[in-house]
Amino acid sequence: MDSFYQFAALISAATWATSGAFLKTMNFKKYFTFPFYEGVISLFIVGFIILILQEWQPIINENISNIFFFTIASTVSCIGTVFYVISIKQNPIGITFTICAVSTILMSLFLDLLLNGVK
Repeated sequence: MDSFYQFAALISAATWATSGAFLKTMNFKKYFTFPFYEGVISLFIVGFIILILQEWQPIINENISNIFFFTIASTVSCIGTVFYVISIKQNPIGITFTICAVSTILMSLFLDLLLNGVK
């Protein structure tokens, strides 16, 4: 299982890039269309996995401070997704991915120092 965790970031990047390529080929008029359907589909998939694995207890017993941070993270993620879709539709895909990758590295380093106290 450890080897899977080592490749998780690569799998994430590959699936993220693939979704961007699909978005670039699609013709939709509103930028909120993709985040809406992504949220609905994610809810069904995650709900199904939780149902199969019977993992309701950790969700029900989550503390309030974690739910608060989940809410903040989800809000920021949703905003990021909308701007990602806008960028994909208006710019060349290579430029969008390059800017996103570099920005992700810089923001991760900065936030890790700020929030997690990594030195």
